[in-house]
Amino acid sequence: MSPQGRTKGALWTVRPFSLRANKLFIKGMEVEKNIAAETVPEAALKTDRDTKKTPPLYLVTLAIITMLATARGVIEHSIVHQQAVSADIMNTAGRQNTRVQHIAWLANAFDRMPPARRAVFRQDLAAMLGSLRIGQDLLTKGEYVLPHDAPLARDIDNIYYGKSWHLDAYMRDFIDASQRFLDAKTAAARAPLAAKIGDLGFRQIMDKQDMVISMYQANDDKTTQSLAAISLACYIGTLLALIVQGSFVFLPLVKRVTAQESALARQADTDALTGCHNRVTFFHVAGAVMANARRQGGRLGALALDVDHFRRINDVHGNACGDAALAVFAEAVTDALRQGDVIGRLGGTEFAVILPGTDEDSAARVGEKLRLAVENLTFSLDGTDIPLTASIGVAILREQDTRPEDVLQRAALALAAAKKAGGNAVRVHYA
Repeated sequence: MSPQGRTKGALWTVRPFSLRANKLFIKGMEVEKNIAAETVPEAALKTDRDTKKTPPLYLVTLAIITMLATARGVIEHSIVHQQAVSADIMNTAGRQNTRVQHIAWLANAFDRMPPARRAVFRQDLAAMLGSLRIGQDLLTKGEYVLPHDAPLARDIDNIYYGKSWHLDAYMRDFIDASQRFLDAKTAAARAPLAAKIGDLGFRQIMDKQDMVISMYQANDDKTTQSLAAISLACYIGTLLALIVQGSFVFLPLVKRVTAQESALARQADTDALTGCHNRVTFFHVAGAVMANARRQGGRLGALALDVDHFRRINDVHGNACGDAALAVFAEAVTDALRQGDVIGRLGGTEFAVILPGTDEDSAARVGEKLRLAVENLTFSLDGTDIPLTASIGVAILREQDTRPEDVLQRAALALAAAKKAGGNAVRVHYA
């Protein structure tokens, strides 16, 4: 049967923590005391189970972030490439207009120039005509030709080849007339060609070429805006994916790690058998409470407690029963204390309590309250009631005390007096 006790006729059951932490199987007298070896792997297994749920979501969000970042990079590269190509096309078309204008001016002024300068004009005209041919081939046959499925291709083709615009035909006619002008030997032969060059250049070609430039500019602006909007959407998507990853992957992971650290810290600070502070933690907390009591007037009580006749319980009923008795004892004492009181297990059956804001009489009353709580508590093993009693020593903080150990030494002396009186007693150190 599980360890049980009776307080004033009512059933009293040991808290599940004590039984679970120590695996006290009283019937079989089996004891497994390696608490750390049990608790840490159990927590580690929980973290491992939780962590196994994390990779799928983490990998999905990581894949989304990678795809969005890659898409954004590709789009930004496309924007730069598109702008570079459009700039080349518009520059080429703009230079074509400049050449047309220059050739038309040269043809019109050629025969008015002194014969000595005509040779230079002829060289300039020939060079300009060659560049005009190359530019026209680039715009209509070369690398600047738009794919047939491009949104702007139909409108550009209409200007160059459509029945209403004939820009390519006019440009080819202009180039042919300019070449014949260069080949002409007399002013009479050149005059009608110069008139035709001027008419084609200023009336037919330049306005249409400006329209081509405007169409490329408008298309470039529209494409850039569309790509920029897609890039912004990818950026926003990346941010959202990062938020999801942070909220549902890293934040829970941090919380689990923090909870794990807190659990391990509590385990390091707690006596595994009783749930009280262990010796190191108790003196650390007691030192802080004592310093605070000094600041507030110096009132502080200390109790030293010990379970009476504990060796007899171990000898008669076994160590497992003794461990259960200590767990029951610690819980009864803890439940009888006030909030803010500090209890710790110093080792074996020795416990200590710090009572902040307590004078000598109040500390003695608390000691008597704890003694009665233990005296009224018994627990059963296979139908046999095993009584528990405690001896308690009381001491009060003095001005010369510098450490919790100082006041607890006097409480220990009072505890020894209670033991000497036969146990189940409270003694106060008055000296």
